[in-house]
Amino acid sequence: MRKGLTMTAALAAMTTVSCGGETAGNDETAPGPAPAPSSPYSGSPHGSAAARRALECDGKASDSGGGARSKRDGASSPENALKTYVDTEQPDEPRSGHRAERKEGDRTLHSFDVEGRTKVAVVAAKNQKDPPGRGPQTSASCDPAELPPSLTNPLDHEIWTDPSGERRPVTQISNHRGAEHCERHSAHFPAVSSGKNTRLHARDPAHHFQAGTQLSAPYHNDVHPPAGAHDTGHRSKHRQPWHTHAKTKAYNRNRQRRPP
Repeated sequence: MRKGLTMTAALAAMTTVSCGGETAGNDETAPGPAPAPSSPYSGSPHGSAAARRALECDGKASDSGGGARSKRDGASSPENALKTYVDTEQPDEPRSGHRAERKEGDRTLHSFDVEGRTKVAVVAAKNQKDPPGRGPQTSASCDPAELPPSLTNPLDHEIWTDPSGERRPVTQISNHRGAEHCERHSAHFPAVSSGKNTRLHARDPAHHFQAGTQLSAPYHNDVHPPAGAHDTGHRSKHRQPWHTHAKTKAYNRNRQRRPP
């Protein structure tokens, strides 16, 4: 029996689709510790690249945030400086379970480990020039695909697998949902990157975006794939993306849908 197939349209331009953020409070509750690795990090927690150096990634690492902070963000301890980072930056990564792995002078390296390997690192410092107390100095993380599904599922990441079943980095293939607080949660934005080229499309069943201005073509539900469409081999839950040589359109086969 044929599975449902939808057509996603390429974004005509990178438009701002957010409609305001939400700010979190700054309470003094420290996140719980994680088990210590067999070989603790012995490098220096000083310098702008200190957090990145502490990572043990299989692929590329990225800087997450940290740095300048306001006077009101000064924390009384390294643990509360980490909490300040979580509350102010709201990183799209685990927000608890870090462990103070290394302390040196006025800096503390907080690590989040997976099977004994550091995947998220945050350095808290006390001696920034103006703000009092402690705060996040620098932070970095591995690709979310290197975290287990139990950790990425609650986050705003949809991790895809390749034809061999391996989890693919979100820098190569990703899917983001529209903002829930502005009623665009039904929209999805799948992107596939290869080198410097990225194919970014929109799955928009509620028609939040306009064809011709924000989209290169109208979104359609339950269509037949054109000749030449091929399965990319990537999978995420019940979704199977199909591509053609035309970069303005892509197709998504839904393995759960059944036509009437």
